[in-house]
Amino acid sequence: MAKVLVIDSDSYSRAQLREVMEKAGYEVEEASNGKLGVAKFEWSPSDLVTTGIVMPEMDGLETTKALKGSFPGVKIIVISGYDQNGDLGMLALARELGASDSLSKPVDRQKLLQAVGLLIDS
Repeated sequence: MAKVLVIDSDSYSRAQLREVMEKAGYEVEEASNGKLGVAKFEWSPSDLVTTGIVMPEMDGLETTKALKGSFPGVKIIVISGYDQNGDLGMLALARELGASDSLSKPVDRQKLLQAVGLLIDS
């Protein structure tokens, strides 16, 4: 069973992502910020990481950079509500930092599962 690490400061977002991915057959671990997420990944690597962008301690961009720096092959999906209107380009920046894919909130379940499946199978 593939394992996914969900990093997001919003407990509701984490719970929703957990529910969707567990129903699809994935094992899910959680972290409430990037600092904890990086530590969890170092202790027990996952097949895939999803991370929000706006978080305390270490934001999603810093998290992506840290994970890719230590684990170049890690697959990361960055999820954020910031890019709904294209205002800040945070998702594009995350991809420049090494994220494998990016999704805007609210996350479409089918798009999420498709992205997760493609990355885990590649």
